Amino acid sequence: MEIEKRKMAAISAAVSAYRKEEKETSAIESPTTSFQVSPNVWGLSGRQAIMHMRNSLQCRILHK
Repeated sequence: MEIEKRKMAAISAAVSAYRKEEKETSAIESPTTSFQVSPNVWGLSGRQAIMHMRNSLQCRILHK
């Protein structure tokens, strides 16, 4: 019975320490993730060109 109480106390202490550490870590990381990521212009342009070429080819094939 005494061992069960010790195990329960150890588990609750570990969980409490883990939650405290997570809370501190999230408080530290919050300001660094507030910046805004700009879109990749070259990637967008490339995908748009691929879609345009595919659309042109489909129109040629279907409208013969």
